[in-house]
Amino acid sequence: MVLALAAWCAYVGDRLLDSRVLGSQTLGAQSLRPRPNDGRVSRARTGTHESIWPALQDRHYFHRRNRRLFVPLVALAACIAGFVALTLLPSFVREHGSILAAAALAYFSGVHAAPWLKRRRHSLPRLVSKEFLVAVLFTAGCILPAWSRLSGSPEFSHSWFWIAGIYFTALAWLNCSCIATWEAKTSTREAGVRRRRNGTFRFFSSLSSKFSSGVLLASGGLLLACLASGSHLRASALLAAGSVSALLLATLDSFRARMTPLALRAAADLVLLTPIALLLQ
Repeated sequence: MVLALAAWCAYVGDRLLDSRVLGSQTLGAQSLRPRPNDGRVSRARTGTHESIWPALQDRHYFHRRNRRLFVPLVALAACIAGFVALTLLPSFVREHGSILAAAALAYFSGVHAAPWLKRRRHSLPRLVSKEFLVAVLFTAGCILPAWSRLSGSPEFSHSWFWIAGIYFTALAWLNCSCIATWEAKTSTREAGVRRRRNGTFRFFSSLSSKFSSGVLLASGGLLLACLASGSHLRASALLAAGSVSALLLATLDSFRARMTPLALRAAADLVLLTPIALLLQ
């Protein structure tokens, strides 16, 4: 319950902070309506360089329009999560959660800095991009409760536990990276931006790189699953489920031109639920 509430609060808070550009004085009331170019705010209307603010999508407009509903709901959910964490969770779980909460706070502080910081997340190296940071925080939030419960078990394997954790961090990064790339290309295409010849080659190069990354990650997951099958069946099954997710992401990348942006994004998150199949055992 605490994990679900905290994740929802983080997601809604991230959307609301991203959409702050819609409340700037350079925009009129009509700016709360999605634009024909898939919600991207143009530089001419905002007077802000696009490297400062991210391309806004329909979900940002939705959260901005309903912020008067979301803000009190987020506050209520945060209070409930805090009360449950302080009164019902064991102390060692709260300690691990506090570390994750501090990391999440540092992330929000860095990513959603004031405009005069020029949104330095866009100048970060590739390995410490927003997608990578989100992947690390998301995976940590998923595995820390399991680590707290299983670390004292005699059957617990620290090595395979963290191997699976690192693998799913890479999978979460691929998910975020694919969504960011797809949305950027969709916004550019729907805005009617002409591509020069070298731009066309960059488009196909980027498209194939996501597909190749998915196939490579799926192959690595299957290899790790085979290595773990002899002694750690649970880790093997989990890695195999992750490899299926990576392969599905690669498949979505190859068929993305045939899907709407909303369906593509939803499907990209849906394919991460393959470990649910392990509950049937």
